[in-house]
Amino acid sequence: MDYELTDYGSAKYYSEEDFEDFSGVNTEVENTYKMAGVLKVGAEIRLNKKFFWRAGYNHFGSPYNKDLGVEQSASLYATGFGFRHRSFCLDGSYQVYSQKLEIGAYAKNMKANTLKITLGYKF
Repeated sequence: MDYELTDYGSAKYYSEEDFEDFSGVNTEVENTYKMAGVLKVGAEIRLNKKFFWRAGYNHFGSPYNKDLGVEQSASLYATGFGFRHRSFCLDGSYQVYSQKLEIGAYAKNMKANTLKITLGYKF
């Protein structure tokens, strides 16, 4: 299990040569964004000497201030396998990404499915 916390509202624009004043942009960033967390949970089980099974979950909190009326959070579910034999390995995973976006009365749920396969050789 892992938990990250990022303060998106503390991001700053600046110019090393002081050619531009970004104070207005920085104020807008502070007013728009807030601190948000990412929760990551995962496990791997060794089924025998050659086969492994994995599963995990991530939750991404919304980086927007609540008073803006914007909510954008996301979740990622994943499962996968691993196979090891001598110098060869084969890994695969299936991920389902789900994102909720709400802006005032507008709401949209977005989903994406991803299949990944990796073949490797240790030499």
